[in-house]
Amino acid sequence: MSINADITLKRLVYEISTWANAHDMIEAFGYGKYLETFVSDAARKYPVFVVNCPNYSQDQWYFNYSLEIICLEWVFDDRGNRVPAASDTAQIIADFENTIKESDRWQSFSRMDGDFNSTKVDEYGGDKADGWVATFTLKIKKQSGICNITQLMPTYDFDNAPNPLQCSPVSIYQDDVFLEDVASGGRFDYSSEGADASIEFQGSSVVPVESGGTLNIEVVDSLDAPIGSLTTDTNAIKKVVVTYPACADGNITVNSAAFNSVASGGTLDVIVEYENGTPVGIIIGGIVEIPDPIAPVTPLNTADIFKTGATSLRTGDDGSLAFGRGVDFSTLDFNNGFGDTNRFTDSLGTQIYASDEVVDWSTWNQVAETVLVYYRVPNANANLTTQIAGQPYTKAGKGDWYICNYKQMNNIQNLGITRDFFNYAPLNIAYTGTTDRMWCSTADSATVSLYFLNTGTSLASQGSSYKAIVCRTFTLAELGL
Repeated sequence: MSINADITLKRLVYEISTWANAHDMIEAFGYGKYLETFVSDAARKYPVFVVNCPNYSQDQWYFNYSLEIICLEWVFDDRGNRVPAASDTAQIIADFENTIKESDRWQSFSRMDGDFNSTKVDEYGGDKADGWVATFTLKIKKQSGICNITQLMPTYDFDNAPNPLQCSPVSIYQDDVFLEDVASGGRFDYSSEGADASIEFQGSSVVPVESGGTLNIEVVDSLDAPIGSLTTDTNAIKKVVVTYPACADGNITVNSAAFNSVASGGTLDVIVEYENGTPVGIIIGGIVEIPDPIAPVTPLNTADIFKTGATSLRTGDDGSLAFGRGVDFSTLDFNNGFGDTNRFTDSLGTQIYASDEVVDWSTWNQVAETVLVYYRVPNANANLTTQIAGQPYTKAGKGDWYICNYKQMNNIQNLGITRDFFNYAPLNIAYTGTTDRMWCSTADSATVSLYFLNTGTSLASQGSSYKAIVCRTFTLAELGL
């Protein structure tokens, strides 16, 4: 749009219609009152975008047009699309507002006075159409003045008033000294002697140059050869542009040893990796830092059978030889997961056993990070079928507890306790009679299984009613480790 002349209302409406016709969501555009613009239903297509200008004013610099925008969308009989209709028409009005505020095209000739004020309307104009009515003031820049009007009215005298005014002469002074009076409409020619020019180079003052004189500033290299070219930034600033000589290649060293070279302005990607090709290290302050080597871990002895805890009764017996790993039955020869040598701890690493869970660190699998835990309160007496049918049991708020097999039961028999191998801390399972016998899940036949009593194991019919101990494999994460 040309802005060499004033933007008339007609031209403004044309500009808005051009925008509306280019918008993919608008089906019809009109100017004026809505019902006067679209006479019949057949003529109305939706969404419709109508603009009206009820009034305008002007000031020294702008025409101020009060505009009204009506944007409507057809609504179904069941009004099922009323929300999308309101949303789409609101978006169209927002698009128009953003175009006026942000586009270079509209900013070149207009300004928004405030913001859009939008009001929701339903079934506007008698149609089943919903949408919004937005009002705002658009300020159109005045581009023409008295000169443009004189071209349109060449016969009109814009200069001579019916009663010409008589203007007094003007007095001319220089530095508070009167020079002369000049009649109204007259001319005074002023001339002055030129002052010395102030010259600066790189922000530092150079000797002044007298009016009409010249100053030659030479820019040379270390051999006194002229260098650089003169360019103009502004009328008051001149720049001497010096081209730097090409830089030599840069040498790269690693740990003070020659590594490679890089051309001036180039880059070098140094790859740091293990022998297997895995990248390693991070750059901190220009230094490639590689993680410290992992300290070797002393392997634990988990292969040998643990000591029985038997008491020595003669030279050469189990108690005197004490074969097996561990310092003794209750003491490890390494630190457990909680950092001490107790073979048995509770799930918190203490000796309190409030949850009746007994962690046996002799079963610690450091590769899988698991350990076997016993529940020290035996199940009530029941036949083996019933005991096994209750699996998996829930104990101490955890599932997956199972009746111990032969090896798991045998592992916690302390043979140092005379004829009561399970009656020691922290198990404290005393044997007082046959009702204290305990099943294991290892069977001898379809009807006969192993059970434990105070001094070892025996066989019994699976229909016998005995107690049972359950155990569960814990992960170290479940123990908070």
